[in-house]
Amino acid sequence: MTIGLRAHDFGMHENADRLGLHIEQTVHGPTFVHLAPARCIQDSPSPPDYDRNWAEHTKTALLKHQVSVAILGCHINPIHPDRQERGKELRKFSKALEVVRFLGTDMVCSETGSARADCSYTPETYEPRHFDELVESTGILVEAAAGYDAMVVYEGGQHTLNTFPRIERLLNLFPSDRLGLLFDPVNLVPPAGIPERDGSVRFKPTRDAQERYIRDALDRFADRIRLIHVKDYVMQENGLKSGGIPAGKGVLDWKLVFRLLGEYGVKAPMTLENCPPEDVAFSLAYLDSCRQ
Repeated sequence: MTIGLRAHDFGMHENADRLGLHIEQTVHGPTFVHLAPARCIQDSPSPPDYDRNWAEHTKTALLKHQVSVAILGCHINPIHPDRQERGKELRKFSKALEVVRFLGTDMVCSETGSARADCSYTPETYEPRHFDELVESTGILVEAAAGYDAMVVYEGGQHTLNTFPRIERLLNLFPSDRLGLLFDPVNLVPPAGIPERDGSVRFKPTRDAQERYIRDALDRFADRIRLIHVKDYVMQENGLKSGGIPAGKGVLDWKLVFRLLGEYGVKAPMTLENCPPEDVAFSLAYLDSCRQ
């Protein structure tokens, strides 16, 4: 397993060349990125205007700085409450699937949407009818992916796929290798934290609690993981999780995570997330120590 970066943790840049230079100056060697162009490249077109020339130009500009693309981020709302707008969202993602091979990868990822048009959080998202909408949209995207020899990759989190059973259920409905999972173990930690065997929650979960949590995920969908986000979290005084901090600065036992990923044979690439340039060296050194 190798560890790359999330490109938009490096901020917005005028063009792909400037982004690549910033990354090269930070890591001083070859790396790869989770690339969401709209969030880090000013002159990038929107997905409906993606084409081969843009993709090949972006790939070349990044490779000049020893940066390759592991996965293309195209964040849509696949359960948009307006059916017409939902159709536009699916066409955007399909366009990304069409051109992704010219970036040097075959994977396009998105989160899984909200019952609100702006994808903000609402418990309404977890009503059964919205899961059914996700199934419908996924069928359309998986068919498009097959036509372009590409892969749809969903990220679980606070959106429609917010629990291990929901993720497992969707993946079982689509046993195709055209649908995979971006596994983010922090995103899927319950808001109240990882419970101990007696149901209590601690500021730092015991190794036993964390192992049961990670094994539950890997028992369900280890074979469908295509990329892993690496970050950390802490528990607040109010009893709620606060995520989105660099790996090594929270309570998740990444040494345990690495061991279990190896045990289950997961060899997906990993990218740091919520890790600004000034924290990259620290997190990579921490994760390297976890793999000793």
